[in-house]
Amino acid sequence: MTPIPPARTGSYPLRAGNRVRPLIDGEPAFRRICEAVEAARHRVWVTIAFVDHDAQLPDGRGTAFDVLDRAAARGLDVRVLFWREPELGRLLPDAEHFGGSDQERAWLRARGARFRARWDHLPHYCHHQKSWVLDAGEAGETAFVGGINLDRGSIVRPGHPPRADGPSVHDLYLEVAGPASTDVAHNFVQRWNEASERARPDGCWPDAAAADDLPFPARLAGAAGAVPVQITRTVRAGRYTAAVAAPDAERFAIDGGEASVAEQYLAAIDAARHGIYVENQFLGAPVILQHLRLPLRATSR
Repeated sequence: MTPIPPARTGSYPLRAGNRVRPLIDGEPAFRRICEAVEAARHRVWVTIAFVDHDAQLPDGRGTAFDVLDRAAARGLDVRVLFWREPELGRLLPDAEHFGGSDQERAWLRARGARFRARWDHLPHYCHHQKSWVLDAGEAGETAFVGGINLDRGSIVRPGHPPRADGPSVHDLYLEVAGPASTDVAHNFVQRWNEASERARPDGCWPDAAAADDLPFPARLAGAAGAVPVQITRTVRAGRYTAAVAAPDAERFAIDGGEASVAEQYLAAIDAARHGIYVENQFLGAPVILQHLRLPLRATSR
């Protein structure tokens, strides 16, 4: 196996001592995530991008809102970061998200939603993070990071049977337990505390006092396995100002932005010696395409 060097210009270092589990396709992934939410005892922190309000999770669990409400009803600290794009209907007419409109807030009120929420918006930029952090700061802390949206086309079983009402999406999550899970929690706290809409009257649920700031993690989760893991991300310059270092990590000047995902992609491409296999629904970064051209030219000679 060819070793891939870690990203050097990011918030989170390569962490040893993790347990990882790939969760491929929406139905198996959300079954496992729901099981972990149901087993949580202290906290459930979630970032959500695209979501269909009525998309059903596996095994009769209802919607994501039902799962979160049940966790909050058990007394857990349940917090959700929702993406807000007022122009989504014009930009992507077939896509749905939970932008916190008056109608949506009335819907939350009618169902007695007890979780806390903040909304994030970035002009011409999608908050595409999808993560779940369970029992942050406690024994058994676990995180899920990946690409699967909470929509009908993504919560599908392996094999992707044809759907009459739209595409069947192939994607994955990665379950991470160990020190790297604390970096996912750090990312959540950083984004939660500086969510763009937090000062607006409609920027928090149920209100700003209840959806208060969070402290950054103070210590890493204990070792849970033997796999090295690095959490990488993309952050626009000027998005965050609190450059609080993750535990046992160097302070990173996040106000200048972060592109550790792109750096890791390039490191992986450049380290390859025998083959490159890519599954990506959107390769729009010219620098990635430029690096892929070099091995393609070599094989065409």
